[in-house]
Parts: sequence; structure tokens; C-alpha cells
Amino acid sequence: MRILFVGILDVEYSTNCSMKRELENMGHEIIPFNYRTVAKEYMTKKSHTIMDRWIDKGASFLRSSRMPFNFSWYFLRNGRKEMNQLLFDDIKKNKYDLVFLSKPDLLDYKLVSEFRRYAPVWYYFMDPIDQAIRINARAYAIRSTWASATFSDVTKYFKKSDANAYWITQGVDAEIFKPEKTEKIYDVVFVGSKDEHKREQYIDYLKKNRIKVTCFGKGWENKSVYQEQLVDIYRKSRVVLNFCREGKGFSIRVFQVMGTGTFMLSEYCSDIDVFFRRGEHLDFFETKEEMLLKIKKYLKDENQREEIAQNGCRLVHSDYSWTKKMKDIDNILKKSIKNV
Repeated sequence: MRILFVGILDVEYSTNCSMKRELENMGHEIIPFNYRTVAKEYMTKKSHTIMDRWIDKGASFLRSSRMPFNFSWYFLRNGRKEMNQLLFDDIKKNKYDLVFLSKPDLLDYKLVSEFRRYAPVWYYFMDPIDQAIRINARAYAIRSTWASATFSDVTKYFKKSDANAYWITQGVDAEIFKPEKTEKIYDVVFVGSKDEHKREQYIDYLKKNRIKVTCFGKGWENKSVYQEQLVDIYRKSRVVLNFCREGKGFSIRVFQVMGTGTFMLSEYCSDIDVFFRRGEHLDFFETKEEMLLKIKKYLKDENQREEIAQNGCRLVHSDYSWTKKMKDIDNILKKSIKNV
């Protein structure tokens, strides 16, 4: 198939790059449309002022109210109008077998119905329920031929509006996040922003209890890390933490850590319990006290920690790679595209 992929494909560490490569490996021709980069090209100097940024935040907040006039205002600002028009012109001009939308939050949802006049549309959403509500993701899902979400509660949110929705998790890039024997130099690591109060509270609790925790990301003592540097840090860690956001799902971080053969200790969420067995593939905690006890246990018992990490690594590479996830989507397309 000839697929127009609307996402972020000009940033090396974007998961869209892994998705694109797997689709190409299946024999599909992928044409990228980097919506954020295109919109940025049309931004004016005015859009960088403090006042305009506050106006833009207000417009973004209002669109979550799902009132039509608020959407119109948001999508006319800061290069979005031009980006939307260019994308629509591209779809009208070129014959695509599929338009694949990877959560393009700058896209005017009303255009999705217009896109379907020229090609079927897949809407892929990979964030938790609070973000889905904030950008009114179901407005995109119900106008698409197919939609998918990586969180189970977001999938239900789509289906309640009669979207043709599937629950499809993210995956691990097996070419990048793979195990490699190396010396462990970090006791406990967390990679992610400090934005959420819970994360800071839990990390501070560990430090007060004399656990050596090293954090990377916005707001922490170490800057954000990506790709090779990220993989290297995971491999050198004894325990990597994951904190879940609002809703039932979990971050791609879980797949990536486990893919490197490193032990994952995650905050509990109902989705993670569906895919992994506690104490066999990873382990969970529900309180900061339980987190502390689990960390002490696994730092002391290296054999059990490494056995669980290897079990998790094998499972992730077998069942939750981007190769597998893109094949799941491809199979759905093959079964139904003839009827579109």
C-alpha cells in the first residue's frame, strides 16, 4: 500500500520512525508528512511572544470543551491553518491507499471526514485518558475509518462514541532496545520529566531512605536522554522505575526497559496486569512504602532480579515489538480494507 504517514518522522528518537520502518519492511511505501515541522515553518514572530503563547494555551484548553467554535479558533493559529491546508491538498492530489494519523494534535478534526473522501484513515493514539479528553481525541476517532489506542480506557472512550476502535499497545524497537552484557553502575534509575508531583514525592522518599536513585529528564539533576544514551543507561541499571499517569495504561518506557533485559519495577495499573505476570516478567508497587521494600529486596537478590528481567525481555521481544504491533494493524487493514 501507499501510505501517507502524518506524524513526527524527522526526529530520530520518535517512535514514529520505528513504526515507519516496520511498515516499510512489510512492503508498504511510506510518504511522511511531519505536521509539527510544517506548522512551525508558517509560525510568525508574533507567535513567540508571551501574550500569544498564553492566548494559544487558552485556545488549547477551550477545545477540550468540545464546542465547535473553540476548535475553529485553535486550528487557525500559529501555522496550523497553513499546515492543515497543505495536508488536505496533498491528500486530494495524490492517490494514497491509507492516511495514517499518529495523534497529530495540530490537525483540525473536521478535516478527517474530508480525508475519507479520498482514502481510508487510521487514527493512532498513544496517550492516557486525560490527554485524550484534553485534545478531544474521540472527535478524530469517530471520523476515521479505524482508530486505535494504547490504553484500554481510551479505547472504551472511543467505542462509546461508536468509533471503530481497537486496543493496540505500543511496542519496543528490537533493533535499539536489546540486551547487552555490561557492568551495572546504577542502583535505581528513573527516566522521565519531573513535572508530576507524585514522581518527585516518591523519588524524595527513596532518597530519604538512603536508596541511590539517579534521575534523567526535565527538572531532574540530569538532562533528558534518548536512543543510544538511554539504552546504555538502562543496561547499566539494576532497577528501573516506572510511574503511571492517569488512567489504566502505561508508558512505552515499560517495553523499552524490559527490551534491554533490565529489571522493571512499575507502579501498578490495570493494563500492565493484562500483559505481564507479577514476579515473573516484572514487579509492581502500589504505595511508596511497597516500592521501597521491593527495591531493597531486588537490590539484595541479584539472581531473582536478573531471572525476572530475562523473562520479561524474552516476552517483550516475542510479543510486544513494533514488528508485531504493525503486523496487527496490517492484518486488520487486510481483512477490512476491501469493504471500505
